[in-house]
Amino acid sequence: MGTLNRIRQIIASNVNALLEKAEDPATRINQLIREMDESIIRLRMEVAKGIAAEKRLTRRREEADKALQKSDTAARSAVAAGNEGAARKAVARKLDAAAAEADLTEQQQVAAEMTTTLKAELRRLEDKIQEVRRKKESLIAHKRKAQAEQAMLEATEQARQVERRTDAALNGERADVTQPPASLAEEVTDLEAENEARRRMAERDRSLEEQMDEAQREAAIEKELDAIRKELRKC
Repeated sequence: MGTLNRIRQIIASNVNALLEKAEDPATRINQLIREMDESIIRLRMEVAKGIAAEKRLTRRREEADKALQKSDTAARSAVAAGNEGAARKAVARKLDAAAAEADLTEQQQVAAEMTTTLKAELRRLEDKIQEVRRKKESLIAHKRKAQAEQAMLEATEQARQVERRTDAALNGERADVTQPPASLAEEVTDLEAENEARRRMAERDRSLEEQMDEAQREAAIEKELDAIRKELRKC
């Protein structure tokens, strides 16, 4: 009965509770399925043995019934013939056959009940293993979905981090407060400021050159006028 008790424990087990307690649910449920498969094999063997025993007991009970009927007929014939000794022996055989038939009938009933119980447990265990397999497939599907969702969230978060760093670089914000500000916006601002400074310096240089040229021109004009005045005074 150890096998039957073990099978009943498996059938009564809460699959969800087992999986929640297990460190590795996939390994635990696979182990449970293997145990159930092994139990089904043993249970089928026990069912086959029970059926064979029931058939064997049925044949023996039928043989005992025939012996009972035969000894009863012999006893009646001996009594009718007045053969007391033969009659007593026939009655003794009849009593033995009746006792054997009663015992075999009881054994057959016990075997039949056991076979019925084993068949019922077998059906329940087969239903249970189907439930476990469905649960396993459901868990696998949920696990794959969760892993896909996790990968998507990680990829999304990574993309958002890149986006934030990019925005920070473009807007001159610090992507990391521990790092000194260094952004594309700052580079652009520095370049524009440098270009503006160079442009102003160039304009100032051009202004000085123009002033110098103007002074030289005025000096030349004044020199030419002085020369003309001198010539007129001579006249």
